[in-house]
Amino acid sequence: MGETEGKRDGKVTEAMDCFSAGCVIAELFLEGTPLFNLSQLFKYREGELNVDVQLANIDEGVRNMIKEMIALDPSARPSFDTILHTSRGTVFPECFYSFFHNYVSTVNDVSPTYHAPSPPTATPLGIAPSSSATTLRPGSSISHATGAPTMETTPEAHPSEADNRVEKLWADYESIEPYLLTDLDNQPPVDITVENTSASTGVSRAFQDILPVELYILNRESTLHSQRKGRKAAYEDGPALIILALVTAHIRNCHLPTSKIRALDVFLALACHLTDEAKLDRMLPYIIELLHDEAAIVRSAALRTLMQALMLVTVITPSNAAIFPEYVIPNLKHLVQDPEVSVRCMFAQCIVQLADTALRYLEMGQALKAHGAFKLAVDAQEYDQGHFEVGILRISSVIRCYILGIQVSYEVSMQDLQNSIQDHLSALLMDPSSIVKRAVLHNISSLCIFLGRQKTNDVLLSHMITYLNDRDWLLRYAFFESIVDVAACAGGRSLEEYILPLMVQALSGEW
Repeated sequence: MGETEGKRDGKVTEAMDCFSAGCVIAELFLEGTPLFNLSQLFKYREGELNVDVQLANIDEGVRNMIKEMIALDPSARPSFDTILHTSRGTVFPECFYSFFHNYVSTVNDVSPTYHAPSPPTATPLGIAPSSSATTLRPGSSISHATGAPTMETTPEAHPSEADNRVEKLWADYESIEPYLLTDLDNQPPVDITVENTSASTGVSRAFQDILPVELYILNRESTLHSQRKGRKAAYEDGPALIILALVTAHIRNCHLPTSKIRALDVFLALACHLTDEAKLDRMLPYIIELLHDEAAIVRSAALRTLMQALMLVTVITPSNAAIFPEYVIPNLKHLVQDPEVSVRCMFAQCIVQLADTALRYLEMGQALKAHGAFKLAVDAQEYDQGHFEVGILRISSVIRCYILGIQVSYEVSMQDLQNSIQDHLSALLMDPSSIVKRAVLHNISSLCIFLGRQKTNDVLLSHMITYLNDRDWLLRYAFFESIVDVAACAGGRSLEEYILPLMVQALSGEW
């Protein structure tokens, strides 16, 4: 610090703030590791410590800016205006100056009495405006039988500051989105991708399939951009992280179900502007927390949003390879016994996508392991030439064991995944509500493929056949509509000895 400025008179100067801000920015880019501890700070003040090593892995533009901000001589530190001017277009993107800086200020200054514009027309059946919050799209037989969920707001519920800010972000999203666009057309190919060719990802049926989600955001078309433009993720982090940070900072403090549902719509609208890693690490935890919300309509919306966000991911990192068995599926377990039929119905409709997406993540995780096996083979070339033959034999043995381990690991993981889905499926198939049972039968063929022939007979068919004796004719109708696909997977023996005789008996009225 200087000898005269800010040292003895107790005044805080801009140079001091600049130094502090430089340390904070450095810690952010160092993944939470402080730039200095106390002893290092004293050494740095005496000129005995060089920070180049700590800052080596930070981008050059940011690194140079940090070094200027933490200069030993306070007079050498730039003012904040100078930093903003010299870093424009390099450290700070242009949209920060043209839009985001002023907009974030307006969000923070939202009046407590702010209310987002109301929708111009009421939605059918009294269902909440956001399609991500509906149990089914209007017109579905299940939604007619279920009845529309209602907003569970108590008379004591009043909008908080967080509600007002989320409402503003939702209402302004049409104006925000143009500043989120980046050049995504020239993305380099990724090394490891696994395409999901499941039947559940084919052409959706209008008014029946709940996925892909159709958003409700003012003055914006409802289709997800990833579905319309054929891209599901950004290649690198961009300005969308600013809006994501604003939404996540306030969603936990929202009081109104409508605000939480609109935040979920903003999440999905941001999805195509975020990297896959950002979706899983920065967005998913907040969605999963809403699975435990007091309002049933929020729990339903969160479940549907969760599945859509997971389906949009095409590349995973090793840290997320086990995200389904260790994080997603355990946090869904309670929904099978949810007191609200609408939530259980939503889960039943999502279980096919849950199984297919979990399998795709498992395959991507195995692809990552196989990618590591290739690196192991390359390392074999570093063996001593004098022990070439012995080295090759040893390496070959190691590689064979490694590949065998991958295969065994995949089979074990697949078995665990099937057992987890089977547990949820069994509970839904025995649900006291026929509406939930009908929801399970929707697009059941993909689930049969996932379970395999044995489990299809033991788990799925054994429960389905009891539906022929149910008083709800719509459930019996759903049985006959789906039994063809189930029988194809169950096999000819089950069809001849089990399915057909019981169907004939049911149709003849002798049941």
